[in-house]
Amino acid sequence: MEPFYRTIFKRAWNISWKHKWLWFFGFFATFLGNGTFYEAIARSFSHMSEGRSIYYTLREYVNTGIFSTFSWSKMLDLWQKDNVGFGLSVFVMLILLALAATVIILAIVSQVGLVRSAIGLDEHKKIGFKQAFHLGVEKFWPVFGMNVVTRVVMFGIVLFLAFVVSMLLVNANWINYILYIVSFILLLIAGIIIYFVSIYATAFIVLRHKNIRTSLIYAWHLFKNNVLLNLEVGFLLFVINILVGMAAVILAVFALSPFILLYLLMILLSVDAGLWILSSTVIVLMVVILILTGSWFTAFQISVWSILFEELALNRGHSKLIRLIERALPKHRKGRRTRRT
Repeated sequence: MEPFYRTIFKRAWNISWKHKWLWFFGFFATFLGNGTFYEAIARSFSHMSEGRSIYYTLREYVNTGIFSTFSWSKMLDLWQKDNVGFGLSVFVMLILLALAATVIILAIVSQVGLVRSAIGLDEHKKIGFKQAFHLGVEKFWPVFGMNVVTRVVMFGIVLFLAFVVSMLLVNANWINYILYIVSFILLLIAGIIIYFVSIYATAFIVLRHKNIRTSLIYAWHLFKNNVLLNLEVGFLLFVINILVGMAAVILAVFALSPFILLYLLMILLSVDAGLWILSSTVIVLMVVILILTGSWFTAFQISVWSILFEELALNRGHSKLIRLIERALPKHRKGRRTRRT
């Protein structure tokens, strides 16, 4: 049997490497990742494992970040005492909201553009940046709505589990740890399911022109019928992500080693002239290398999932583990028959 995963990864590699304009989409699509969201989940359950209630956790988030910077009490106080400060705060808030809205719009458009471009390029169709961008704009609202639905569901699960755990916490430490572990496992399972359903629902919206409800239902069935295969691909991408990250850091250090050595030499010789410019140059170049690597990997990853979606939709997907078992079973049965004869 032809290697299934290797073929998909090779096709995704060819698409993402040959068509570097996809990296623009990859950069913005990265912002749809759930890293910070799951960090917040971990912090919430960390607080509860220390015996703090869900109300403490929610209050902590309300009192931090943008909520504390632009709290209503502070805004009211500024409005009464300092009109200039109030106007400046409102202006900054509007700028931040506009930037956030722009990033969200570009992230959704980029995700749609990557999905459609990956399949089009895989089928050797002519597709360019402008066409992919227009397709992203066309499918923006359905994909945006689907992302809102999945995130609201995930947040609701987090709140429900957090509330249940906080209500069941008792003084016995071992029971607290059991509750914490069980809740974390349930949350992890829910996160994995929602992650895969979101991926395939996006593909159904973009490639099959389905509405949000139908896409979510079809995506659930596609995931449910190929659980093991999805987990295998997800694990492979996770490992590749780690390896690519390590390679990017090593590449950045190697490429910038002359600048780094010059910087260290200037520090040893107490030469201050140009030190700030040199250090800024090193930092900027390293950030650029990491951004380019991350943008490529996002384009590669979405290409993998898009191609996998098409293969599964055509019933051409087979789990590697199941293939190994099926390959081993005939040999095992053949061996038993030989012994009997």
